[in-house]
Amino acid sequence: MQSTSKQKDTRPELRRSPGILAALALFSFAFVVLSPIGLPGIQTAAAEDDPFVLQFPKLTLKSGAEAPAPVTLKPKAGWKWNTEYPASAEVSVDGPCETTTKTLGKSGKAIELKGKDVVFPVSLKGKAAGSAKVTVMGNFSICNEESCKIFRKRGMVYTVEIK
Repeated sequence: MQSTSKQKDTRPELRRSPGILAALALFSFAFVVLSPIGLPGIQTAAAEDDPFVLQFPKLTLKSGAEAPAPVTLKPKAGWKWNTEYPASAEVSVDGPCETTTKTLGKSGKAIELKGKDVVFPVSLKGKAAGSAKVTVMGNFSICNEESCKIFRKRGMVYTVEIK
């Protein structure tokens, strides 16, 4: 004769508490909003807090002509370009103009270091008369003696005229 013994389940019952879910949602929201990286495509630091100054080309293109339109990054005193960071940038144009340098850095045209300055070598070609907005979305790092700042998806935007 077989003995049938049933053991009582002593495991605690797992239930989802509305309070725990609300706390988790609040934590997730705070993490995204307050994180130093922020949401993709949004630069969280103000430009005046940047350890560099950007110089944009003052350029008027002729329709059908190609010309260099580099963006120059000048580190502020005490800061320098981090040559060990795998810098890269994507170039896009909105308007009657196109770029022949869509990718800079890792898999595209090299980002140039000229002394302490850094040059994003953008080249543009006008297609028709008008105004075009050029966006260079960069990923790079700038360091001082104590720390490094990493910039991801840092937008550098300027306008060119095409005649």
